[in-house]
Amino acid sequence: MKKRDRILEKYPADVLKHAVKRYATLLQGNVLLLNGSGTVFMMGRGELKKETRLFFQPLEQCLQRIIPGELRKEIGYDASYFCMPVLIDRIPAFYVAVEGFDESRLARDCALVAAGLAELCHSIEGEGKKESTGDDKDVQSALIEEMLSDSVSEANIQTALTEMDIDNRMLRAAIVIEMVFSPPIYYFQEGDLDYELMKARIAKNILSFIRKHKLLNRQDISTILGNRELVIFKSFVHTAKIDKVYRMLEKICATLRKDLEGFDVLEIRMSHGDVVYQFMDLKSSYDTAKHFLELGKWRYPKRSYYSTNDLIMDLIYEKIHPQIQAKMVQPVLDALTEENGNLRESLLACAETFVDCCMNYTAASEKLQLHRNTLHARLEKYKQLTGMDPSNSYNDALATKLAAIAARYQDGERQQQ
Repeated sequence: MKKRDRILEKYPADVLKHAVKRYATLLQGNVLLLNGSGTVFMMGRGELKKETRLFFQPLEQCLQRIIPGELRKEIGYDASYFCMPVLIDRIPAFYVAVEGFDESRLARDCALVAAGLAELCHSIEGEGKKESTGDDKDVQSALIEEMLSDSVSEANIQTALTEMDIDNRMLRAAIVIEMVFSPPIYYFQEGDLDYELMKARIAKNILSFIRKHKLLNRQDISTILGNRELVIFKSFVHTAKIDKVYRMLEKICATLRKDLEGFDVLEIRMSHGDVVYQFMDLKSSYDTAKHFLELGKWRYPKRSYYSTNDLIMDLIYEKIHPQIQAKMVQPVLDALTEENGNLRESLLACAETFVDCCMNYTAASEKLQLHRNTLHARLEKYKQLTGMDPSNSYNDALATKLAAIAARYQDGERQQQ
């Protein structure tokens, strides 16, 4: 779900549109509403072009100051802008920009609009809070916290399951989503903005969003631990074809990741655990998901979702027999280690990427951003030093991949010392 859709889901489009049009008429200028990425999702005058960005600079660099019209000349505007957040409980719900030619009035006019929209949105939220939140949500959080505690009481778990009418015979898996809040510079420039309050409010909104998600049902339970970790116990109809359940779980995680990435000032790291047959085994599924998270953050720091497909070779390496390590992996690392103790990382990286690309020179050279001849020369050097030829031997390809993983593990251990 896009940030624009999320805002309009919370604050009805017709209500906002009416208010924005009235402000544009009152100020005899244009009023534009922006989401956290600086994309305009509503305006008082004119036609809205899809995915229009108002400023070329990051939004946080454009707040609380006049942006001269020269930045917009190429699209026919020479007016200036002033942009401010619309604060609900001192936290930005979205942003408003006022367009005008009289720069002496822009700041005052923008503050007027921001305050008016904040009051409007606050009243909308107030109406929503009148709806009952339901006692079952408290039971959900208590149940998950009990499940993840060091001393789990099976009697308490069974009582909670009965109260919530949870079917203990369904298949389930734990989904763990680590949330990293990355507020823009503006949060740190304004001393009266409470960072912890912001995290708590966003976490509350995320939990409410998850519990209403189209892919979750009344047999699924969820909570947020410490405003930073979203835990979901997802249920599935019992089936003997467990591979289908895992494929379905992958699709659910992909959708949740896409939807959650639409929240402003939020980055996520996500993984899931094993599918289990008993509710009491979900702690093990949770532990597996946490392990995948830690392994994925280290192995693929730029990704937001870690699955067994991504981590399969790393997981194999963790279970490798010491004899295989000594006979198959360590000799490769020894052959690539120079007299001063440094590892020829560039050679190993080329060999690993070559294996990852199914021995395709073109794909590997593009991924490494190396000329094909340079890649070929490094692979020849790798063969000369190690005696390994990944292109002609499955065992050599496997040894190359495991050696690259082993090198990263050893480097990680050295950094922790």
